[in-house]
Amino acid sequence: MAHSHNCLLRSLNALVLQTPCIPDSTLPGYNPVDVSDLLFYASAWAKMVDHHHHTEETCMFPLIEELANEPGLLSHARDQHAGFHDGLERLREYADEMRKEPERYRTEALMGIVKGFEGSLVEHLREEIGEILALERLDSAGLMKCWKQAEEVAKAKGKIAYLVSRLAHGPVLSR
Repeated sequence: MAHSHNCLLRSLNALVLQTPCIPDSTLPGYNPVDVSDLLFYASAWAKMVDHHHHTEETCMFPLIEELANEPGLLSHARDQHAGFHDGLERLREYADEMRKEPERYRTEALMGIVKGFEGSLVEHLREEIGEILALERLDSAGLMKCWKQAEEVAKAKGKIAYLVSRLAHGPVLSR
């Protein structure tokens, strides 16, 4: 889980650091292909985070709570997901919409969306590791079984072809 969260954090970091480097149409150096590529990345990242948390909520958490015989054991993590879900969705919607008309894209708008949820997302990604580590009191083999089942679900629903098809909301600009 720590490795997954590290990937999500580093990808968020890349988005935050690279977005100001891609001029929008109000600035010199504007390139619609660069904007489209950035927006593709933002949308793909938002989908990746959503996929990760959806797999946790629909598969991994219920399996762990069943193993522990403690319904709601991971409700804090679920509540945290709800705290940034709408922001991720706004990011995906904005990125997908602006890819259709990259000249309408504005750097400040994208950064404003990200700034609106990044604090709660980062807090969650850090805190959830402690919650997972606290499960050490449970049967290790049982936890591994939960993890493997969730991993299989994530792989089955996270195929690259699926993600790419979900991102294809408009024509990709040719170089």
